[in-house]
Amino acid sequence: DCRGDVLMGLIGTALASSLRADGFEVTTLVRRAPRVPSEVEWSPGERELDPDVLAGADAVVALGGASVGRLPWTRRYRRELVESRLTTTRTLATAVRTLRDDAPAFVSASAVGYYGSAPGETLTEDSLPGDTFLAQLCVRWEQEARRAGEHTTVSLLRTAPIIHRRGVLKPLIQLTRFGLAGPIGPGRQIWPWISL
Repeated sequence: DCRGDVLMGLIGTALASSLRADGFEVTTLVRRAPRVPSEVEWSPGERELDPDVLAGADAVVALGGASVGRLPWTRRYRRELVESRLTTTRTLATAVRTLRDDAPAFVSASAVGYYGSAPGETLTEDSLPGDTFLAQLCVRWEQEARRAGEHTTVSLLRTAPIIHRRGVLKPLIQLTRFGLAGPIGPGRQIWPWISL
């Protein structure tokens, strides 16, 4: 009987459903009053998460972050992109680190945006980060995840945008409905993506 903790969102909801279908116990962290016994309320950035919530878990999966698909990225929204990732990851990593030798594995989202724009280059996990806003955000995001400590395994998921009607396609679908869609580049651009 395995136990994991998942932050909910597009990927988190699908992951939790899949894990439950496979017989795993999943505890979800929510920013409202819990509605079912498997939910635990938390307030990242406002107060620390009680490490006992994570005790006994095999893994903690942190997938939090405001959508990069929302446009435009105003100065205010860029702050939200940063804080939504760093604060939640820092809060979870701190709770995991507190458990020391009993710490669950820590799986933290990141993004292929880590590499910045590198047309024509073959990129690997050993490639250096880019210098774009998103690349530097990913660097800081991964640093927060690594704070989970040396007593556990920390895995960083550098995923690409999700091709899904609630993911990266959402603004494109709206533009198409209004008759405003067109080519998103010259046709030779590289656009990494994943399915849900």
